[in-house]
Amino acid sequence: MEGSRFGREYVKAREKDRRVSEKYSHAYDAKIKADEAYTAAYEELLQARKEFIDSARAQIDESHNHSAEKSRHDIKVTKPIS
Repeated sequence: MEGSRFGREYVKAREKDRRVSEKYSHAYDAKIKADEAYTAAYEELLQARKEFIDSARAQIDESHNHSAEKSRHDIKVTKPIS
């Protein structure tokens, strides 16, 4: 009698272990997918920020070049002829 009770408890415990292991496996797979999605989104964010910074730098450079050209033109125009 005791042996069959032990056997039933063992079978229940083994089945519970299998269910919990399966549940863990699904949760772990979901975590991996979430980590991959997070990483992809973060890389996209970094790329967008790099593009924004590059664009801002290009605008600043263009503005400085335009100002330098204007200054050179102003100097040429206002410089007395010798």
